[in-house]
Amino acid sequence: MAQALATDPQVLLCDEPLLSLDLHHQQAVSALISKQSREHNSAVVFVTHEINPIIEYVDRVLYLAGGASG
Repeated sequence: MAQALATDPQVLLCDEPLLSLDLHHQQAVSALISKQSREHNSAVVFVTHEINPIIEYVDRVLYLAGGASG
């Protein structure tokens, strides 16, 4: 995550970045990504199976079930 954020990307693609983290670290990483996005006016595409750790940081949610959006 640090390496990706250090490059100051305009778009950050996050594929399950919270997967193996405990709740405390999920919240810390989510907050860090959100802060970076706000401060650098960048977009974030965040893929996750668990919305709870990031719900306070998202603008939009695309929910996929059975391969279709809903």
